Amino acid sequence: TGLQLLTILPHADPSPLPPPLPPPPGPGMVATVAAGYPAPAVLGLAGAAVLTQGYAVALLWGFVLLCALMLVLIRNLYGLWVLLVVGGAVGAATWFLPAQGAGWTASLLVWALLLAAPRSVVEMQRQRRRGGERRSDADQLARLTGVPAVAWVALFWSVCVACLAAGGWLLLR
Repeated sequence: TGLQLLTILPHADPSPLPPPLPPPPGPGMVATVAAGYPAPAVLGLAGAAVLTQGYAVALLWGFVLLCALMLVLIRNLYGLWVLLVVGGAVGAATWFLPAQGAGWTASLLVWALLLAAPRSVVEMQRQRRRGGERRSDADQLARLTGVPAVAWVALFWSVCVACLAAGGWLLLR
């Protein structure tokens, strides 16, 4: 998108943080902000497709690699702890569990991504409804594009639910 990711600051709660700098206008920023909420659902759908091909261990090692790459950008202890524990547990699962156990672990990870994505959109909308400062991704997108924030919430929700339905269908067939 033409933007540079400098840091990742995950927190235990999904409350929005004030951006350190005002977001630069343009399609790169719109794409970056719009990708956040649908990303877990899209990754979950891709993971479901990979699992249907029988590549559970490869999926898990891809996840471990992603965790390792994110370690470079993490800037708080909570994020470091989460990446080390989750990445280590997933890596250990591929090493010590039999193939069927790795398959179950990969399925659990994919289901977690698919189910968590719509929940995060609902939580964002609840926080928006409570009022206060409008700092959510939907509000930022509304300022960047002129499209109402509720339309962005509806789009996020639609993508997440569609990915959940498609991924669930792939996993359960």
